Amino acid sequence: MARSALDEMSESGAFARTASTFRNIISRDPNSEFPVESGRYHLYISYACPWASRCLAYLNIKGLDKAISFTSVNPIWERTKESDEHMGWVFPATDAELPGAGPDPLNGAKSIRDLYELASTNYSGKYTVPVLWDKKLKTVVNNESSDIIRMFNSEFNAIAENPDMDLYPPQLRAKINETNEWIYDAINNGVYKCGFARKQEPYDEAVTKLYEALDKCEEILDKQRYICGNTLTEADIRLFVTLIRFDEVYAVHFKCNKKLLREYPNLFNYTKDIYQVPGMSSTVNMEHIKRHYYGSHPTINPFGIIPSGPNIDYSSPHGRERGRFDFDGKKGRQRGRAEPLDTEIVSKRFRSWNIGSSQPRTVLDKPSKPGTLPEPCSGDGRPSPALALTESVGSTRSVPAEAADSRGFRMLLRRLFLVAIRPSTGAVVGPTRWPPQPTYHRPTAATGTRAVPRAKAKRPTKAKGFLECAYVGCERT
Repeated sequence: MARSALDEMSESGAFARTASTFRNIISRDPNSEFPVESGRYHLYISYACPWASRCLAYLNIKGLDKAISFTSVNPIWERTKESDEHMGWVFPATDAELPGAGPDPLNGAKSIRDLYELASTNYSGKYTVPVLWDKKLKTVVNNESSDIIRMFNSEFNAIAENPDMDLYPPQLRAKINETNEWIYDAINNGVYKCGFARKQEPYDEAVTKLYEALDKCEEILDKQRYICGNTLTEADIRLFVTLIRFDEVYAVHFKCNKKLLREYPNLFNYTKDIYQVPGMSSTVNMEHIKRHYYGSHPTINPFGIIPSGPNIDYSSPHGRERGRFDFDGKKGRQRGRAEPLDTEIVSKRFRSWNIGSSQPRTVLDKPSKPGTLPEPCSGDGRPSPALALTESVGSTRSVPAEAADSRGFRMLLRRLFLVAIRPSTGAVVGPTRWPPQPTYHRPTAATGTRAVPRAKAKRPTKAKGFLECAYVGCERT
């Protein structure tokens, strides 16, 4: 029986992952063998392992970190027993040995192997992480990450800090299941098929499927923010744990070098987007990740040398904020590719319009808070019609009416993913085929603005979803 991933090889030289053994389920049913109880369960992980990292991600996202404790092992495999040659996950002797890893606080185990053998004296399977441990019964509940994340998502809501966060919503389950299937086979497990292949043919087959799947993801993410739509789901977490390791490890160590993640604009920014979800960044310990892969596979990297780079900053802006994909895109238009808007481009283009006096006035250079009424828009103080130039990121600029009548202005709106609204009529200014935000604001006597559904607009357009935009500028009477 295979004891580690390095043992899971078929006769053809292809990597063949075997199934997990412990598949018990924690249930909301109080009569269950494993009921939901705060403080009863403990999660053993490795920051290096993508399968364990997805469980830790759920622990953080759902707000279960106070109800379920966790411990991380050392990243580099070591001998687990003096009596045999098995190499696997071990606990450090002290907390100070390596930041992030710690001794087993429950059983004093020296290795993950010890936990499996404590739970079952005749166990002969793999000694893998994650391990969901029952402190009360002193046994392994489950060691299959796909089961664990489903339990964390739905069964623990009574004690979760974020019970309304549902990463497996009923209306998307069929789509999530279908997406998980091809992402697991071609990407999650696909990188291992590339790295552990011992013959050319299985490597070639695996790397071809891998990049076909990555190309498919790139295309999907050009149309929507997340892999199953515009809602964060389980499929995103499962994909993320592989993508975050891609350029730092898999491209080099597993020979997945046909194309780097950074060469996929949508996938790269998508990875940064998921990384910046509250609770996700703390699940990524790149030191542990690189130490494990480059230090635990001597047949691939015999000298254990760890590359110094590329040290990617996943906390940098990603430009995939809400609203970028809330419309029907037209053929030939880029959707979601644009970086965050640089309003200086607009400001320079329309800086010196004559708007009612002989003295030109700078426009587009004074941001206003959504929902506020601005000063008059004419250069000499006389009232004049104004437009609300609304960016997809939510800020606004006041623009003279005559500026908006130009073809150049409309083309600029198209390029910068903007929409302008004429306050006096509520009319949308922009090219006929431009997909504007599907809600807009009209002035009212009481509040100054009022959200109006697109269906009631004088120029209705076909649009999906809703995005808040703000009205600034008014006509004085």
